[in-house]
Amino acid sequence: MICTAFELINTHNAVIHGDIRMQQHGKSPIILILHGFRGSKNWGFFPYMAETLAEHGAITITWNMSLNGYSAQSLFIDKPEDFARNTISEELLDTQCIIDALYDSTSSLYSMLSPYWNHKIYLIGHSRGAGIAILTAEKNPSIEKICLWNPISRFGRFSERQKHTWKENGIFQVDETAEGMPIMMNYTYMEDLEFHGEQYSLIRSIRTLNARTFILH
Repeated sequence: MICTAFELINTHNAVIHGDIRMQQHGKSPIILILHGFRGSKNWGFFPYMAETLAEHGAITITWNMSLNGYSAQSLFIDKPEDFARNTISEELLDTQCIIDALYDSTSSLYSMLSPYWNHKIYLIGHSRGAGIAILTAEKNPSIEKICLWNPISRFGRFSERQKHTWKENGIFQVDETAEGMPIMMNYTYMEDLEFHGEQYSLIRSIRTLNARTFILH
């Protein structure tokens, strides 16, 4: 089995760092593994899960959302200024960028994987990543299967008091980095959700899916 790092530039010129794990024989489905809020491709069980699935015959792709706040190989948030600017729209854009690159014959991902890929794509999403998986599967009906690990039911899981204070201050602190720098979310996160409204409703979206869906809590 091989593990290969890659980079993609999304349509906002942000860098997506990812890892591909696969065995170079036969034709296999691609499983895209989406991390959750404050997660990364190297967080927790993600590398082990990606490796185990690859050992059992899949091609797995893990990546850092471009604004998740992690450097390529970091285990902790070390770019809090990026984390603050992240939105659901940005994470959907990054995920679609991966899918589009897989079908683009001029991309490095396509060149690397096409000899071993059976042209099926499945999704595994953890926590907030499960929400991104649901909306991505709705947009891409060719995705036949998705697996949701501890999925959220909505993106705007904040009280009215929290949202009022957040809007007044423009920022919402969620933690600190290892160096003691505050980890913030800009209010643009909520503005993005309000702008898209029902379009980003996970309850609405999952009812429309043709993909076989396994929910694990």
